[in-house]
Amino acid sequence: MEFYIALCAHFHQPHFQAEETLHAVFRNSYYPWLNFLDTIRRQDPGFTMNIHFSGPLLQYTLRNDPGYIAALKKHVETGAVRIVGGLGDESFTQLSSRPDDTYYQVSLYQDLARQAFGIEPKDWDAFHIPERECGENLIVQLTRALARFDAPPLFYLDVE
Repeated sequence: MEFYIALCAHFHQPHFQAEETLHAVFRNSYYPWLNFLDTIRRQDPGFTMNIHFSGPLLQYTLRNDPGYIAALKKHVETGAVRIVGGLGDESFTQLSSRPDDTYYQVSLYQDLARQAFGIEPKDWDAFHIPERECGENLIVQLTRALARFDAPPLFYLDVE
């Protein structure tokens, strides 16, 4: 019998995280996860999963650890890893409810995903929204913003 398990790894770090903490997180979590992904792909070449990187963590990683991004991008290029898009700054929705700000946040994430993985919003599997920041108004604004990028309005609500 064949079955599927939906799996979406989340990579988040808060704004202004201490450098030593970030180094420890990469050493103790993010790099071992990459090693696991390499191993599981050797054992089962058909294994696929989704990942979501927060916008601030993508910015940090592009700037400070491009080798990590390059290693992960190889898995994106083979289809082993599918990207779940997001906001450039997830906390922005607590500060603004303006449609142009929502569009800007999607645009910012688009730029980060393009730099990191060479993909466009239409290639995202879904769009991540932290549950604490979700509301009917935000869903409407994100649906409209995603339509401007030809991205499907499929939302992944992260209940914390």
